[in-house]
Amino acid sequence: MIAQIFNKLWKYSFLGCVLTVFIASLLPLPDDIIKYMFVFFCSAFLFLTIVRLLFAMAAPPVVTVRIERDD
Repeated sequence: MIAQIFNKLWKYSFLGCVLTVFIASLLPLPDDIIKYMFVFFCSAFLFLTIVRLLFAMAAPPVVTVRIERDD
């Protein structure tokens, strides 16, 4: 459940990084607001990327066990 929340936040922060450039070109917003939005989304994306990597390193590796039968 927590992993799904982090994945959604990561995806939306990445989309925020990408879409901020398009929002800046379409809306007549001050440059300071656009700069702060971009920095916010980029820092959130980098932080959540580090968290995802830490979760991936902490998770035990998936091992498939093969059970052999003696018939």
